[in-house]
Amino acid sequence: MKILQSLLYKIQPPISFTVEISEPEARMTLKELCGPVWDDCDFNGEVYQTSFSFVKKKKANTRGVPQIALDGDFHEENGRTLVTIRPRIGLPDIAGLIFSFLISGLMLLLGLIMIPFALTDSEILMSAITCLLFGAGFCALQYFIITVSFRKSVEIIKTMLFSSERSRNHSL
Repeated sequence: MKILQSLLYKIQPPISFTVEISEPEARMTLKELCGPVWDDCDFNGEVYQTSFSFVKKKKANTRGVPQIALDGDFHEENGRTLVTIRPRIGLPDIAGLIFSFLISGLMLLLGLIMIPFALTDSEILMSAITCLLFGAGFCALQYFIITVSFRKSVEIIKTMLFSSERSRNHSL
């Protein structure tokens, strides 16, 4: 599991940012982001003393899309809070991602194997190009889904923390 998690960090490295609020304010703002289903909250999860673990709530028609979880920690330094957020993929989604990348890799390999034979027949050339394009497209799609889902979730958290910072500055 640790090997797969380190591979995920290569695909999408952790994101860190600093907000000018205290650690308790950051904790309370993060707690506002997660809640029961009937609340208008973006995440399910827990906020601990100096860390948090969130899973973005599923939306309609997203079956089959890997659900990226967020693990993060925060600590205060000189009145500013440093927040670091790391992606995590649950065990059920790991099998789907491995299968998807395996199929993509096999399609790429098949396309590469067919290229020497494609010099003699134009139909084989079109099949090789199609295999290469579909294999590369599936790999790019999985990468895009993982990175965009993670970055959108981080943007939601950043927005909430920065709005908390702005409201604190306006009240001073």
